[in-house]
Amino acid sequence: MQKVAAVLIRDSEGKFLILNRRNEPRCWAPPGGIVNEGESVEDAARREVAEETGLQLGALRKIKIDNSDPRWETHYFSAVVQSVETLKIADDEHKGHKWTKIEAMADLELMPAFGVWKQVSSENGVWNLIDERSVATAGPKCQMRCRPRRA
Repeated sequence: MQKVAAVLIRDSEGKFLILNRRNEPRCWAPPGGIVNEGESVEDAARREVAEETGLQLGALRKIKIDNSDPRWETHYFSAVVQSVETLKIADDEHKGHKWTKIEAMADLELMPAFGVWKQVSSENGVWNLIDERSVATAGPKCQMRCRPRRA
């Protein structure tokens, strides 16, 4: 089973960073990627965020390990960034990005990570990550799996 690290990044205004993936599956997702051999999942999370966004993260909080897909063991972290001045999206991997409140995510094609956000907030409290009122208003698409787009 391949390990993957993903980071749910929130800014000081409570908006989350989501990236529009250029490659399959083509949808919105948090920064993240495969953990290299000999690399810790936390180091991989920091590396992937730096590669994909240019952001250097402070404290990371591990929020969940998801084994629901037999191919992947996905380690989800959360982080809060105070400044996004260094944000530079890797355009070889992503077509764009958004800073958005969770309730606005309901109408987007999303990676499974967004279901994790809702699940974490309901199982373990808010984690200083998600406003519970926002989670309550998020629609069912927050739980859907991303579908590849047809050409």
